[in-house]
Amino acid sequence: MFFDTAIVGDRLPAGTLCFTYDDGPGRTEGGGDGPGPRTAELGAFLHSQGVPATFFAVGKFAAEAADILAGLRSRGHLVANHTFDHPSLPAFVARGGDVCGQLAETDRAIRAGVDGRTTFFRPPYGDWRLRGQARSNVAAVLNRSPLASSHVGPIGWDVDGVDVGFWRDDRSAEDCAAAYLELIERAGRGIVLMHDSTADVDEIRPRNRALGLARALVPELRRRGYRFIRLDAVPQVASAARVSSQWTLTACDGSLVSAPPSGDGLTFVPGPTPSPDAILGVVRLGEDRWAFRAANGLFLSPRRAGEVAADAQAPGEREALTVERRSGGRVALRTVDGTYLTRGRRGGDRLLADARSAGEAETFLLTTAY
Repeated sequence: MFFDTAIVGDRLPAGTLCFTYDDGPGRTEGGGDGPGPRTAELGAFLHSQGVPATFFAVGKFAAEAADILAGLRSRGHLVANHTFDHPSLPAFVARGGDVCGQLAETDRAIRAGVDGRTTFFRPPYGDWRLRGQARSNVAAVLNRSPLASSHVGPIGWDVDGVDVGFWRDDRSAEDCAAAYLELIERAGRGIVLMHDSTADVDEIRPRNRALGLARALVPELRRRGYRFIRLDAVPQVASAARVSSQWTLTACDGSLVSAPPSGDGLTFVPGPTPSPDAILGVVRLGEDRWAFRAANGLFLSPRRAGEVAADAQAPGEREALTVERRSGGRVALRTVDGTYLTRGRRGGDRLLADARSAGEAETFLLTTAY
């Protein structure tokens, strides 16, 4: 599925990092670790340091580098999709561009290097919606295509040291490492954005020092106690990979259940047009039992005290809500404790789970968003 909100790693445990690289693969003739894209050597070095990374490949380069992608996969790295020729997708889609073709053509180029059935996707520049628009025109198109069943995106990031700017200015890998180290220490965790090549600025590509950056940065991060995980081990990414559809929940008064991506609380916001915060991913657990993934990447979790928070990394017994069908297309959502989610008055604008029976305030219109 493709989501309206970027998938990030800000809920990782402190000291946990996920390295990601965009715009490759690339190769530079000659040995050593001098300037120029060196994706194969970079993958080998990271593997030697116990760092599983994710490489978001541009299709036009991947088509000529099957051997590099195979090597990345053999060393435990993930290969992912970064479009075929790196356009800014919101404007590209608005002009009638074939975004599905951008992903599909890249898939054909990277397929042998992809590990598993899920392909992760990051849009070029992180661009995902038109200026002034709350919803993504890119997600709307992609979710109507067969790609939605095999892809997860958009993958964002939490740390960006702007390495391309260092290479543009012909600055050293050590200077770049110092900038990344400062930002990583400030964030303390998350998905880190770097570039193993440059997709669309030819004069910058020969100055790329991603390998030197890794050689300077990784040992120091290790010394400071950081650990490294692969993208598919990031909880918010793993939760997105389980979602089979996206829905909204409309209360009896027309308001929508909403979960801001930066918090855990669940509130009601005016309807009927949903913002990204009011779109919930669904994981079907069988026998009319659903778990709902909020925009922050975590699952709705009812508490025994009647509170509901979006703070569960994976759906367990408490996150499994039984969907009871009512007339008029409405549903009631029953917790494992036998209580119902409610638009009751006790919590003001908060979603609660303290109703012992399902009246009007405990029914919701379940509407598909994607």
